[in-house]
Amino acid sequence: MENLKKRDFRDIIFYNFKRGLNVADCSCEMFSIFGGQSPTQSNIYKWYRQFRLGHTSLDAESRSGRPITAVTEENIDKVSKLVTEDRQITVTQLAFEVSVSSGTIETILHQHLGLKRVWSKLVPHLINFEQKNRRIEFCRFMLLKYSKRDSRRWSEVITCDEKWIYYYDIQSKQQNSKWIFEDEQPDTIPKQTRVVSKRMFAVFFSTRGIIEYVMLPEEHTVTVTWYTENCLPQVFQAVERLCPKTGLRGMKFHHDNAPVHIARKTKDYIKQSGLELIYHAPYSPDLAPCDFWLFPIIKHHLKGRRFDSETELSAAFFDAIDLIPESRYSRLFDMWLERCQRCIDANGEYYEHLK
Repeated sequence: MENLKKRDFRDIIFYNFKRGLNVADCSCEMFSIFGGQSPTQSNIYKWYRQFRLGHTSLDAESRSGRPITAVTEENIDKVSKLVTEDRQITVTQLAFEVSVSSGTIETILHQHLGLKRVWSKLVPHLINFEQKNRRIEFCRFMLLKYSKRDSRRWSEVITCDEKWIYYYDIQSKQQNSKWIFEDEQPDTIPKQTRVVSKRMFAVFFSTRGIIEYVMLPEEHTVTVTWYTENCLPQVFQAVERLCPKTGLRGMKFHHDNAPVHIARKTKDYIKQSGLELIYHAPYSPDLAPCDFWLFPIIKHHLKGRRFDSETELSAAFFDAIDLIPESRYSRLFDMWLERCQRCIDANGEYYEHLK
């Protein structure tokens, strides 16, 4: 068979596009006729994309990947102006407006204008000046008391929080993502409703690892009565078993500012038990070890799994915790101090989205 020119293949691709063939069928048909001479499926896809954008010229200079001469001062100025007017404009839209390929736009954006596309970051709360100052005060206290990395001091600190665990929690978008071809459809997953059964767990740990975890009765939430009469007594007994010589003597207790935690009855019970309460800054999950470290690990382990009974759910929860090496708990408390320093450096702002 006589060798065809690239323009001939583009004519055939355009004809198949107008016939309604998808990329995979077009590639298969052309390969069955022209064999190794036929263009690759990725090249066919590029031309289909140009045709869908309305770029129906079949000349070589119209295709994606044409010579870099399209990167001109005039086009750079056009792209800069369009981006300045609309910061959310897409590469495809820019390519259409400037009449160049997407590859040329990428080159202009990154190599000539020094731009990068970023996503807005969610923060736990819009904090005011006073709340920022309270975050700084908490961080300074922690650094002053524990920055010498005295392992004995750290071992005296117990931190805790509560978390809902669902009998079924769908995977995240990232966990569900996968590659598909042009002629394939993505999987569908029903949106999760919060009528799914759930149980609340309270977790307490120190540099030595988990001290105790307590599961609440089904569909129950934390109350001051439950916390002070059922949960904390169980935890403090566990501490005394782990430290029979010292018991609760010299121990420090940390939890966040949930209403149950800051209730007068809770504070009195902790004080009467002989523990020193570590104040936590309001609206600061980024400074609470359960929120920034432990719970994300547990959630990742349980995402996408379905549990048919309380026994299965609790076993999976405990397994997720047991998989964490004890050495990571010690490292966690160093991370806590690092976060405190970063918070101070950011003047009390949420710092995780900052450079």
